[in-house]
Amino acid sequence: MPRAARRYTAKLKFQVVIEALKGEKTPGQIAKAYGVHANSVGIWKHWFIERGPALFERGEVAKDD
Repeated sequence: MPRAARRYTAKLKFQVVIEALKGEKTPGQIAKAYGVHANSVGIWKHWFIERGPALFERGEVAKDD
């Protein structure tokens, strides 16, 4: 019987991504410290970089000053 996928809070994922972006530790070290799989570190970092700009959108047109 396959194991159910573990779910992690948004806060934990954010903390992991911040650690990964700092570049002070390897994904394996970060994964071990937070109890997640090393592949998850890379996936979450990719998602954050890809979707991060949407966090700052407000539905208004940006002006280039």
